[in-house]
Amino acid sequence: MATQQEVEELSGDQLVVPYRAGYTAADRRNIEQQLRLGARKGVVSTSALELGIDLPHLRVGFNVGVPATRKAYRQRLGRIGRNGPGAFVVIGPPSAFTRYGTTFAEYHAMSVEPSYLYLDNRFMQFAHGRCLAVERESLSASASLPTRVQWPVGFGDIYSAARPGGNRPLEFDAIADLGGDTPQRGYPLRNVGEFSYQIKRHRDSEAFGDVNQSQALRECYPGATYYHNAMAYEVASWFTRGYEPFIQVRPTNPRRLTRPRITTWINTSLTASDVVDGHLAKSEIGFVAECRMQITERVDGYIDGQNQYQSYQDLQKHNPNMRARSRNFRTTGVVLCINEDWFKKPAVKGLVADRLREVFAHEYSLSPQDVGSAATNVSVGDPDGTVHRGSCIAVFDNTYGSLRFTEKMYLEFQHLLDRLAVAADADSEQDVPDFPSVISRIRERFDAFAYGAYIGNAGGDQPNGYEQVFTEGSRVLFREQGQIARDVEIIEPTLMEGKLMYRIRVGTRQGEPPVRKWVPADRVEPSADTDAWEYAWWNRATEAYESLPDGE
Repeated sequence: MATQQEVEELSGDQLVVPYRAGYTAADRRNIEQQLRLGARKGVVSTSALELGIDLPHLRVGFNVGVPATRKAYRQRLGRIGRNGPGAFVVIGPPSAFTRYGTTFAEYHAMSVEPSYLYLDNRFMQFAHGRCLAVERESLSASASLPTRVQWPVGFGDIYSAARPGGNRPLEFDAIADLGGDTPQRGYPLRNVGEFSYQIKRHRDSEAFGDVNQSQALRECYPGATYYHNAMAYEVASWFTRGYEPFIQVRPTNPRRLTRPRITTWINTSLTASDVVDGHLAKSEIGFVAECRMQITERVDGYIDGQNQYQSYQDLQKHNPNMRARSRNFRTTGVVLCINEDWFKKPAVKGLVADRLREVFAHEYSLSPQDVGSAATNVSVGDPDGTVHRGSCIAVFDNTYGSLRFTEKMYLEFQHLLDRLAVAADADSEQDVPDFPSVISRIRERFDAFAYGAYIGNAGGDQPNGYEQVFTEGSRVLFREQGQIARDVEIIEPTLMEGKLMYRIRVGTRQGEPPVRKWVPADRVEPSADTDAWEYAWWNRATEAYESLPDGE
């Protein structure tokens, strides 16, 4: 037992303290010890306290909103009253459960969902392969995989690439750099392919938190108010170059509240290379499909406590650190397209996308931050050359490389529409008062979709001797050392030792001339702005852009 003096030293002035996973391990242990000793009377926490921590003296728990999963609900319920009577209260609006087409009694009575292991994510496999290779080397064990273990499909090849001297594909470069020489310590548990940023006061000061790229866009965008241990900080700058990228903060007014404005772009197609496992149902007026997607998220500015929008375009004129930040990643998701005027209305599309994501995450117990949605800037290419833009919504895995959470959405789309129909009848929507009729129309269109629809090849069959390449002047993305650079313009393609290369123009600092260089074509990707680039056929023999010969 701690002495009274030790308790007083731990107590400080706060009886209730915050707690979350982004704190350092030492800070988390300190808070847990304070709660056990009675130096703190309560804690405001994220999901970080719901599992594996025994605090027997907690008597009352308040959960704001509906827990993301039934497992989380049971775990949070189990934190209360461990050595005596207790009370657990779920706080939410009257529509907290009706908006999902269920009731609290039904939610409470349902059994917890099964556990899923997403072992086929190649980025996760590479990270684990790196860890295994280092571990076996430290034990002086054979470098080959043990045969007594049933490894996931494809893991053997990826493990060979992860070993020292392995022929590593370009897409794993960033993950290899992230793991360094101690991958067991370098890789985060979530979003294994993405860098994490430390939170610091200065470059040489000790970090007091960390965030991944997705969290950084939403919590630590330039100018944001970031809270740590009930202290308010303003995000001053991002330092993304160097071995340990970090975000610099400085103390600010705790009453200064901000929220980000994030724009999302999605690019995909209905070609054989992008449609996953043939998951496409289609009719003349639309389709639903599970696809591979390229996602770009960009924070363009933020809204301050006075509801005034602060644009980085304006702020950057006075402070170069106040500029837009982006996140680019590949994943999978489900696209719904209905090519009719009533569905193209922004309010309708936005509400359907948001509610579909909410119901899906609730029904299949997914954490809300693991699934994203978009109703604007969604571009879907059709094999016939049509690009669907204004008539699509998308719900996608918000995880680098995808864990295929949304496969379940495609397979159970009818069930989700049924849930949405019940929810729409029970709960009115101010922005779309005829929401029940909207869902009814979607169900009718969905019933007309034919499963097993034809999936075309990317750009059709590849004609003999031709390549589909970016045209001169296209603005594209260039991946360098695993990261995506911007400001890249296509000058021309060529062949070098039989390999397709692009000569590109890369923007540099203001006042300096642009850099021109040759790069492999597999490092160049289309940007989110579909008006900035274009494909054309290119003759490998003549190295010229050409129209296809008749019959091709």
